[in-house]
This record gives sequence, structure tokens and C-alpha cells, in this order.
Amino acid sequence: MPPRTHAGPPCDAPAQIRKNATAHQHHPRKRRERSPSDADPLPLDVPKEYNLQGVKLATLIQSLAYRRIREQRTRTTGSRATAEQYMLMMRQTIAAYDGLQETDEAIWKGIRRRSIHTRVQQFLYKAMHGMQKIGDFWSHIRGYDGSPPTL
Repeated sequence: MPPRTHAGPPCDAPAQIRKNATAHQHHPRKRRERSPSDADPLPLDVPKEYNLQGVKLATLIQSLAYRRIREQRTRTTGSRATAEQYMLMMRQTIAAYDGLQETDEAIWKGIRRRSIHTRVQQFLYKAMHGMQKIGDFWSHIRGYDGSPPTL
């Protein structure tokens, strides 16, 4: 069987293409063009989590980034009852000893001074937040009366 050279009967191909190209323009089911008033409104508001304001990443230095993180963290955490109780006790003790009324900020900065050893800073921070496993730390455990456990 001889190979086929074309798919159908001989026709005038360029004329046929031109005829088909113009025929679809007047077809009754042609898609209707949308006017700008038909278009759905495009939301232009930016979600809050993507609306980033502040320093550019190219100009950011570590100390500035760390300072901003700490500021944001202190804004979101709020105050802690145990720390507030110990701060009041510390302010009263300083006032009785020196006669000075220190602010909370000055006390926290004093605890974080570089002249104080790191382990002492950690101890003072834990003491201010009641994190040592002494005293009231054990009061919420049922059946524990304060005596040391037996081995």
C-alpha cells in the first residue's frame, strides 16, 4: 500500500484556512468580551502578617535585631506574678538599706550587668522568677509534705 501524503481529499489549503479563520469571528457561541464593569473587584489589602514594616534586611545588624526581638517579646509576655512579688520585696529592701526608690528597669539592668558573673546573673534571674526548686515550688505536688524523699 502506498504511503499517504495528506490526510484528506485534495483541497485549496490556504483558502480553506482563511475561510475558517473568518468563520469563527461571526459564530453565535463566540465568547462575549467582558467590560471593565463586569470584572470582579481585585482585593488590594495586604494581610497583617505580610505587611512588614521596619528595618531592611540588608542594613540589619545583629545587635539591632536582638534588641527588637527582646522588645517585642517583653511586650507580648506581660508581667509575671512571682517576679512582681519579688520586685516589690527588692524595691522595699533597697529603700530600707539606701533610702533610694529604684525603678523596676534599673533593678533588671543591675542584674544583667557585665561585671556580675554569668552564673550569679542566672541565679538572680531564677530567684526573681521563683524558679529554684525550693519553698513553694513543691506546694502543688499532692502527697508531698516538705520532708525529703526516702530512697
